[in-house]
Amino acid sequence: MSIDTLNDVITINEIPCYTVKRFAQLTERTENTIRYLVNKGNSIRKLKVIKIDSRLFIPSIELTKYPFLDMGNGAKPYHFTETGEKVIV
Repeated sequence: MSIDTLNDVITINEIPCYTVKRFAQLTERTENTIRYLVNKGNSIRKLKVIKIDSRLFIPSIELTKYPFLDMGNGAKPYHFTETGEKVIV
């Protein structure tokens, strides 16, 4: 495991990952919301993680591939770009 402190990226088995705290900051959600998405998911799928002991690490690809949903019925899925922009699918 290596840590890039400049980008807050942790590399696990050559997979760049974020901590729950950093992923929550990037997606403007709470840490509890991220943990919920890991355990229960949204109506589309669960958030993928790498678990080491009791710590959760979220692969950076989830930032651009996970289908986030806003609250309410009929909410359209969206994801983020590498630069943090929200893109509606």
